Amino acid sequence: TAQASSTARILKFAAPDADPPGWTYASSDPTSEFCNSWWWGPSGAWTRDYRGSAWKLESVVGITIDGTSLDWRIDPGSSASLLGAADNDIVFHFCDDVTIQQLIAIPWHANHPLSATQLQYRDSSGTWQNSGATGAPASGHGLWSGT
Repeated sequence: TAQASSTARILKFAAPDADPPGWTYASSDPTSEFCNSWWWGPSGAWTRDYRGSAWKLESVVGITIDGTSLDWRIDPGSSASLLGAADNDIVFHFCDDVTIQQLIAIPWHANHPLSATQLQYRDSSGTWQNSGATGAPASGHGLWSGT
């Protein structure tokens, strides 16, 4: 969830071609491209229809954390994709200053967990700074129907 101009919004980044309104998927580091863009590996490395079955998140609520439910059953539904080689940083380039209230990243399935050591931001000089907020794992459903 990003807060800009005191307005809270939920942004769902589900695939390179399933962006939130007003966002684009960058071809590389989005901080050198347009603002309101994001990147998590090459767009050609993403998979939509893995093993020919629907995503688990099309049939169940994925997870609830602190009262916020991740419900992708309809939006994005079958438009979600996975990135099997997700060893890259997830980089978001916002147009305006924002306050991140919560970030939920969904793994492919339980045997491919995501690990976060630090949420960072770029300061006005362009230097990456640690935010002081660290990631924490939570149990829930991944994308794959076998989870």
